[in-house]
Amino acid sequence: MALSTTIDDFKLAILKAQNYLSIMKIKLKALNFNHPLIYKKHQLPFKKNVCRLKNVFKRAGCKRLKKEIFINAVVDNATFISSLAFLGFNKQCFCQLQKSDLILFVDLRSMDCLKDLHYIKTAKEFLDDND
Repeated sequence: MALSTTIDDFKLAILKAQNYLSIMKIKLKALNFNHPLIYKKHQLPFKKNVCRLKNVFKRAGCKRLKKEIFINAVVDNATFISSLAFLGFNKQCFCQLQKSDLILFVDLRSMDCLKDLHYIKTAKEFLDDND
């Protein structure tokens, strides 16, 4: 069992390194936890953790633009490219924008999160639907 976990973790690390595209803003409702490499690894969100995080958000705010709380997620290339085209960008132009620290909103329908189920659950409960 430990060997398969190590292999899955290794595959996930390679996937991240080979496919990193950019940082973008997306809607919370687009985030899911169905990627095959991590589907069974996510713990169910513990109510206690969600309540704790809500209290942190109330005291300190939900600082979505802090890099420490960015969510790693996977989107297929075709979906990413078509979403960029809708904005009037191609992949190269979009990646150049990333160097300017500008974070664009990209209206994706679905992205597979690789971690942070508790943060997403808390954000969905804490933030306004339009936020």
